[in-house]
Amino acid sequence: MQVRLLGPIEVVDDGGLAIAVGGPKERALWAMLALHANEVVSEDRLVDALWGSGTLPRTAVRTLQSYLSRLRRLVAEAGGEGQVSLESHPAGWTMRLDPEALDVARVHSLTQAGRSASAQGDHLGAVLAYADALRVWRGPSLGEFADEEWAAPEAARLEELRCLLIEERIDAELACGRHAELVGEIESLCRSYPLRERLWHQHMLALYRSGRQADALRAYQALRRTLGEELGIEPGPAVARLEQAILIHDDSLEWSPLPATRTNGPADLRPGPPAGGVVTVLFTDIVGSTELLELLGDDEYEAVRREHFATLRDVIGEAGGIEVKSLGDGVMAVFPSAVNAIGCAVTLQRAVARRNRSAAARAFSIRVGLHAGEPSWEDNDYYGTPVVVAKRLCDAGGPDEIIGSRLVADLVGSRGGFEFVDLGTLTLKGLAAPVAACSVAWTEEPRPSLPAPLAALCEAWFVGRGEETLGLDAAWQEARGGAPRVVLISGEPGIGKSTFAAHAANAAWGEGATVLFGRCDEESGVPFQPWVESIAGYAEATQPNDLRGQLGSQAADLALLVPAIARQLPEVAGVAGTGAESERYRVFDAVSALVGGIAAERPVVLVLDDLHWADRPTLQLLQHVIRRSDALPVLVVGTYRDTDLARTHPLASALAELRRAHGMRRLALRGLDVEDVIALVNAGSPGGDDEEAQLGRALWRETEGNPLFLRECLRHLHETGAVTRDDDGRWIAQRDIDELGIPEGVKEVIGRRLTRLSD
Repeated sequence: MQVRLLGPIEVVDDGGLAIAVGGPKERALWAMLALHANEVVSEDRLVDALWGSGTLPRTAVRTLQSYLSRLRRLVAEAGGEGQVSLESHPAGWTMRLDPEALDVARVHSLTQAGRSASAQGDHLGAVLAYADALRVWRGPSLGEFADEEWAAPEAARLEELRCLLIEERIDAELACGRHAELVGEIESLCRSYPLRERLWHQHMLALYRSGRQADALRAYQALRRTLGEELGIEPGPAVARLEQAILIHDDSLEWSPLPATRTNGPADLRPGPPAGGVVTVLFTDIVGSTELLELLGDDEYEAVRREHFATLRDVIGEAGGIEVKSLGDGVMAVFPSAVNAIGCAVTLQRAVARRNRSAAARAFSIRVGLHAGEPSWEDNDYYGTPVVVAKRLCDAGGPDEIIGSRLVADLVGSRGGFEFVDLGTLTLKGLAAPVAACSVAWTEEPRPSLPAPLAALCEAWFVGRGEETLGLDAAWQEARGGAPRVVLISGEPGIGKSTFAAHAANAAWGEGATVLFGRCDEESGVPFQPWVESIAGYAEATQPNDLRGQLGSQAADLALLVPAIARQLPEVAGVAGTGAESERYRVFDAVSALVGGIAAERPVVLVLDDLHWADRPTLQLLQHVIRRSDALPVLVVGTYRDTDLARTHPLASALAELRRAHGMRRLALRGLDVEDVIALVNAGSPGGDDEEAQLGRALWRETEGNPLFLRECLRHLHETGAVTRDDDGRWIAQRDIDELGIPEGVKEVIGRRLTRLSD
């Protein structure tokens, strides 16, 4: 179990899955206790943090006690007692946290490792340690509570640490000679943090060492101007001395490579072995690498191998492992936590499976072996029986298999929710005694669920629309076959456009589609609102490695539009936009790249609701994505009110362009016919007795089959007792049908609701 404070407050189990801890107050309780881990926090302090300093509800203390009880229960249910525990004291409460169970503690550990490596002259090791620390952030520290009185000082301290780590990483990279490569990043950081003189110092030095003396001097003048205008001060002595040194071409500014302090490859990019004796050793191997090499050829195979190794290193690092060495077709890594090692193995297999879905012609499989013990550390490598057993278990595995020793399974126990399948004892090459082993069952990651707004619309009865359903289903079948389609659903307010789109999306989701959803609001004022909503929803439900694979180098561009991307991928956080037209085009391309990346794995259904409130940029992006979706399994479903569409509306002109798009269709919804209304009264079933038919016909006369109007009428009749609902959901009239008329006042209220509500 891990408590994460560096971003939205989150508690995850040992398998990396989020645990639902409750509402804002319960999340605040977790954050407050974790911030003061292993300290006693008074009950009064907790109450103040949760309810503020105003008038407290009488039940505040009792509610706090229930929250604390739930916290204990969640820890027990998640199997996290060894890492997280809650203790009561006369003076208050203490959350006991293992250092591995708190992301802030991991950052402090990596920070010390980076500084230690830098002090020893191992600047590359420092770069990697600092980069690992920065990757722990998933967004602004303490998330939604950063501005709360109890959290603000600590949030500010953690954000300052984040900036400091960025600066220390840049210093280490400059010491490695990466001057030209860093210029763009530092320039962007200077725009984001214009008063941090250390960044300007680094910017000037990187420019000068890249042969850009004039630009370095201009950077100094920009800093001088900013400080003068903002604070009325001059740059500090360190930056001023650097300017003078640049002016005279001081020899001390020249970079020369330092003597290498390590020589054994990737393993040496780390500050050293993990503390403690017992570690879990993990080996990976590409199955059938020789055959794959013959199939692809040297150059293409090497490209595949490099891509795979980048994934290996990302996943191992995120799981808290240390890569020891490369073995040609795989790697050796060690983990201080057996749970993290198994989780890493499962994540690796899922990453390869995901990659193979979009690259079937270059598909491959890997096998993974794991064992635990106390290996010897010498000459930057591990030796001993634990290493040999892990390697032999890997060799014994088949495609897509994870084989671990029984010892590893026992160390993991029930933590993480992994399923171990007993393999008995295996006779392994070079080992006299057989080894008790088991395989780890794994499945591919589940798709993001149907977006909540669509799922809510699917809960109500849905009747009729037979012809329209056939048309939309035909478009979906064509799209999933690789012919992108666009379907626009029009109609008056309340006619059921959103509900119809939701049921179609739900059906496609049931057939394997990934569904994205965004809505336009009348007074939102947010540019690209439905795109931001749909992509943010997807990003928050997707593993960071998936996003990296789907976006590649365009992640930073998309983060300019969708902040949720930066929360999932901290390496692109802090990138500032310029507002240039070229930047807008890159953002458009990044959205298209994400849609294409998702569609490369599964068909995509994109629902854009209430386009009659869309702004021009939203519609321009829609047209761009459609043009870029050629030959992809993508279905775009848009809804709009044709009654609200003036000639000057942006959608009116966009419709002409959309009509020219390949496969574009329009479905105009009308009111339900009388048989459909009768079916609705009869709980979704056609037919019914005479009373139900009479009630259905009466409602149809009042509503002309408008579904929203129909629901509002039934609500009114139910509230007045004129109709009731039986256990099967059928509506039953409790008075004569002729007496069921809707008063004019109610009709006016319903009419006003129709103008406000999306359908």
